[in-house]
Amino acid sequence: MRKIAYYLSEEERYKEHIFSFCQSEGLEGINLAEPGNTSSGCIFFITDREETMSKVDSENTPICLISSSSKLNRKCFIVNEKFCVPGMRIVMDQIHHSGSLWNAVSKIEFGASIKEYIIGNKSAEIERVVCFTTRDFINYCSFAEIEKIRIGFSEMLNNAIEHGNLNITGDEKFEATEAGTYQELLRERETDPRYKDRTVHFWVDFNAERVLITIKDEGNGFDVSKIPSPNDTEHLMKLHGRGILIARAYFDEVNYYGKGNEVKLWKIFGR
Repeated sequence: MRKIAYYLSEEERYKEHIFSFCQSEGLEGINLAEPGNTSSGCIFFITDREETMSKVDSENTPICLISSSSKLNRKCFIVNEKFCVPGMRIVMDQIHHSGSLWNAVSKIEFGASIKEYIIGNKSAEIERVVCFTTRDFINYCSFAEIEKIRIGFSEMLNNAIEHGNLNITGDEKFEATEAGTYQELLRERETDPRYKDRTVHFWVDFNAERVLITIKDEGNGFDVSKIPSPNDTEHLMKLHGRGILIARAYFDEVNYYGKGNEVKLWKIFGR
């Protein structure tokens, strides 16, 4: 089981919040105030007093300080003294993705949101784009569930760029990957006058209960009847063509429309 460490001067004040966070994320809380306990192997260390930050090596264990101050002598993540579970998820999200340090607000209440995005054909930027456009999900579902959504979302964006806009077939990707020349093929297509100005449009429509992600590329589409069965485990072992199967594993519904260049991904939070 993954662990977080904590040392609380005002234990009764914050213990319930930390225990709720651990329970929702499947974490074990390690109390460093108890003899023999250490922060070794913990995701991060949380405390409510700056002087107790010395109990861990911040180079190996990120520190989260419960504080109303933004001026500290040591680098750490800060949550307001009225922090809640989503605030802790924001911290864990930043640690997991090695993001820049920023203060988590104490409480946020979001309503429904529909956002439209347009990106170019740089597949190397997909992880950053996906992380940015899904960060508000922290308020509605566990970090583990968000990561699954991001994996399936990334696979579909990658398909839209590589197979849609850049017109790279599965066979071409397989052959170039086997030959170790796939990055060269990508760069060639990214600068090809036929494809270089194409874009991917996607919409993220979410509320407290579910998310609908719609992705549309400017490619020629494909025959959706040839999509492998989700029960075809052999297909998952291939070097290409796994994206749709992975998305289907992590979303409740994955449906293609029109000529195959538009896909909708449905996910009910908590399911």
